[in-house]
Amino acid sequence: AGLNAGAQYYFQVVAQNSAGTTSGSIVPFSTTASSSAPSATTGSASAITTNSATLGGTVNPNGADTHIWFLYGTSSTLSGASQTPSQDLGSSTGSYGVGANIAGLNAGAQYYFQVVAQNSSGTTSGSIIPFSTSAAVPAVPALTSPTNGTALAAGTTSTNLVWSSVSGATSYTVQVYTGSCGGSLFGTGFPGSNASFTLSGLSNGQTYYWRAQATGSGGSSAYSACFSFSVTPAPFISSVSQNVPGSTTILEPITIGGTNLPTAANGGYLLFTDTIGNTYLSTAHPERIQSSTSAQWVYTIDDNDDVGTWKVQIYTSTGQGSNVATFTVQ
Repeated sequence: AGLNAGAQYYFQVVAQNSAGTTSGSIVPFSTTASSSAPSATTGSASAITTNSATLGGTVNPNGADTHIWFLYGTSSTLSGASQTPSQDLGSSTGSYGVGANIAGLNAGAQYYFQVVAQNSSGTTSGSIIPFSTSAAVPAVPALTSPTNGTALAAGTTSTNLVWSSVSGATSYTVQVYTGSCGGSLFGTGFPGSNASFTLSGLSNGQTYYWRAQATGSGGSSAYSACFSFSVTPAPFISSVSQNVPGSTTILEPITIGGTNLPTAANGGYLLFTDTIGNTYLSTAHPERIQSSTSAQWVYTIDDNDDVGTWKVQIYTSTGQGSNVATFTVQ
């Protein structure tokens, strides 16, 4: 007895009688190391993602078979904490790094954890350490207006681009192209946290392609699929003819041909200017419209035998006018 714990000793047996003394060989042995409660130090969290992390720490078994685990949760006191599976660390007397992978966490959330070690001499808990999961990348915005393929009225110079608000987004980026999506860049907008952007400078007859991207603390989403919209070309008069050339009657039909002409049914109207600058609107006598299509109007004009060169324009319901065409009253 009285030996030191965990020490190396040597011994031999000695026998003696009247004939002499004999010593056996010298043989080594070690006393068992004394044990105590393990020591445990909580380390740091690593490999952190939006929903997982690796918890770390250091434990010394202090000579007795020791099991370790981690507690983790969203409470700073670890009230109601989850526990990782127990790991057997053995009964050595050295310090060892320990770890455990956890998953199923919430993105962008604050968590707390500690390492716990236990052997026959007691249980030791490391300090409680915080860590935060990575914020999630915002979802891709959904474009809502103008709906894909919308044709805006001729003369429209601006429109409001609208998309869905995305959770976690702090800002948005809008890209607008002409020709094709990703082709010639018409413009880029940065409307901040607003899920809309007013696009100006539109031209008649042009098709536009647009897409949106959301950005948050976790990064930027992919761009949405492209929507397209167009501005209807302005009406164009290519020909004007009287059905009765040279007629001196007061009322006579006039045929106006062209492209992208608005119809009377969708609010289109005619504006005539006589030889001395007086103007006449077809809306004053809608009953004189014999027919109207996107390619031709037939209207009975009252020329009052005002011989000479007259002017005519066609207007859309939004007030977009065509070119000025002329015809002759004889």
